Amino acid sequence: MSIYAANNILKGICNYDRNRVGGLIFNSRGDPEEELRVKKFSEAVGIPIVASFERSELFMTAEENGKTVVEMYPESDLAHRFRELADNVMAMKKYTSNFLGERELEMCILGRSVKKNDHKLAEKIDRTVRSKRRYITRNVLNDEPYGGCAFSGAAATCASIEGLATVMHSPLSCAQFSFQTVSCTYGRYKNYHIPIRNYADPCISCTAMKDSDMIFGGTEKLRKDIESVIAKGNDRIAVVTSCPSGIIGDDVKGVVDDIRIRYPEVKIALIEEDGNLKGDFMQGVIDMGIELCETFSKECEKTDTVNLVGTKSLALNNQNSVEVIEELLRSLGIGVNCLLPGCDSLDSVERISSAKLNLRMNPDVFTDQLCDYLQDRFGIGRCPIPIRPGIKGTLSWLGYIAEFFGRQDRFETVRKELIEEYDESISRYRKVLKGKRFCMLSATKDIDWIMEATEKVGMIRERTLIVERSDYSNDMEIQNDYDNIEIVRTLDVAKEREIIESISPDIVISTLPITSKYPHMPVPLVHVPSPFTGIDFVRRLAVMTVSRGQEGWRKDVV
Repeated sequence: MSIYAANNILKGICNYDRNRVGGLIFNSRGDPEEELRVKKFSEAVGIPIVASFERSELFMTAEENGKTVVEMYPESDLAHRFRELADNVMAMKKYTSNFLGERELEMCILGRSVKKNDHKLAEKIDRTVRSKRRYITRNVLNDEPYGGCAFSGAAATCASIEGLATVMHSPLSCAQFSFQTVSCTYGRYKNYHIPIRNYADPCISCTAMKDSDMIFGGTEKLRKDIESVIAKGNDRIAVVTSCPSGIIGDDVKGVVDDIRIRYPEVKIALIEEDGNLKGDFMQGVIDMGIELCETFSKECEKTDTVNLVGTKSLALNNQNSVEVIEELLRSLGIGVNCLLPGCDSLDSVERISSAKLNLRMNPDVFTDQLCDYLQDRFGIGRCPIPIRPGIKGTLSWLGYIAEFFGRQDRFETVRKELIEEYDESISRYRKVLKGKRFCMLSATKDIDWIMEATEKVGMIRERTLIVERSDYSNDMEIQNDYDNIEIVRTLDVAKEREIIESISPDIVISTLPITSKYPHMPVPLVHVPSPFTGIDFVRRLAVMTVSRGQEGWRKDVV
């Protein structure tokens, strides 16, 4: 790489952990002036050249034979230097990363001396606020493997917001991955789910960073891209950063601050994720939601509304769930103010402070972190009971809302109507399912709605095994007392298959298809939180029960 690229990488390292540089390796082309420039650069940044390799025929010969130089010429001087470099690496001696400002770097490239004691290092970009943030995902908190990158999470969720233009400071490949996440989700809605309207035609742009930007920086590209988006009439913009801009230390904040001064009518939310340097996919979603609130929210008068917190834009039934919740709240005379972090309009984000309560759509760390932020920033408390499916789950959270807003009389009417409709609807399937034996294997404890529905139709639960996965985000505990439930950390699939087959149930309800001997009904991990979700579940069980156990079209006679 060039000295420009080396300086940019040192600049990027300074933004995270300065004490992690092992030294410089000089890959020489035999130019004496080049060697002088590299030595001056080494002296200026205070990082030694730990190894030097010149061009040699040995490299080409070894490569033609499919070997390394050390393998083919173990006694050569080059092989000796590679071993010395390996020893240096294993010794793990580290140096503090410094980088040169533009003027000092130019002097170094021109061969002029830059004294280590005299030159002024470029000012480090201040990101201390980000490093001390409070609102983080489970993966980041526990230092677990990341599922996706924060850049993709922030960009994909930004695309779900109506009225927001998104600028991705990234290579095209990163932007393409995020855009495919959005377009594939929209394509899968088909006729079964309510689509997120903005996913049909999101307003997104990309700086298309290339190799040259890794050497010279991509700030000018970013500046031009933002100005181009503004010229098209967009005055509310989100800028999301990727790995390359973070690694080379692009001063994205400086660019955005400058544009804010020159275009005072434009509001820009800067979401510095730097790819996965800030965390996993859901960390990007959290950061995006918080940054939008910080940038666009206004002071508003309180209204009899709630914020629905924890929307997941990539869940196909997200909008179906929102529609069900809105209808239930309307029955109490309560409105929905804003969906956070995505799937809504920017106008709703502006008035997020007008809600009196936050209602959690999911019982997970991601949702709780956003609720913590809204409590800290706007003083909006949360409903202690998350939104859950099933008749008991629905009446539980809806009852709290009624009490909070003083709508107990309306709730009592709604409660009676829901119970009557539930009992009448589910009784249709009792004749088919009564006495049917089943085994259940679930990767979530959120199964109360299944238990109550299967009990209501008279099914017999022979065995229930729950695999407590540490990487699954749903933290809902079983809310009611049920016997014969075993919770395990790890699953021995072969052993569980033997146990189930020894029981010989009529149906297996399972997160994964563990055996092909019996009809299999999957346990949904993401479901519509309706009071009648369990009714739809037993309806499908009834259809499965009365259907043929085996295909028979091959035996049809014409």
